[in-house]
Amino acid sequence: DMTRLKYEILPSTYAEDLPFLPGDNPDEHVSEIARLKLVNVVEQLQAMKRKANIVITSDAMIYFNGKVIGKPQDEKEAEMMLTELCGKQHISYSAVWIGLLNDKNELADTAHSVYKSEVTFSSLTLEEIKAYVATKEPMGKSGSYALQEHGSTLCSHISGCFYSVWGFPLGDFAKKFIELLKKNKLIS
Repeated sequence: DMTRLKYEILPSTYAEDLPFLPGDNPDEHVSEIARLKLVNVVEQLQAMKRKANIVITSDAMIYFNGKVIGKPQDEKEAEMMLTELCGKQHISYSAVWIGLLNDKNELADTAHSVYKSEVTFSSLTLEEIKAYVATKEPMGKSGSYALQEHGSTLCSHISGCFYSVWGFPLGDFAKKFIELLKKNKLIS
């Protein structure tokens, strides 16, 4: 683990069904989903009466031709999404929210950021797309790909942060995390 933080994973149960409407701002949208995940995890901790000091959530979103490319419902939709992205550039947005909790397990302070990366896919044949989809890796992934796995072979260029495209903007997180800890006099 590159962060060297001791942590426990408690998945958010937020449905991630916030509609993206015409005119919505992609970075605000992905940030709001990550914020709602933060609120959800804090509520889970409170309901379980489990103490935590810090909660971290994130979300990622693919934006292409004025619309959000979500997670595929099935293999056919994954093939369609990947075909649409082939040989073209799209934008990957990643948001991270950090919450400091007080003694009552309530949010005392937060910090957040959104990172935008431009991703260009290689031109792929239908056979290459079908072979990738057959790995099942696209399922549950925004845009039907995961760069940290076999999906790295789909990409010809990234302008921005690899970790952001992966779904967690590590550099932005580290900066915001340190700022939040300093602001609350938890480190100097």
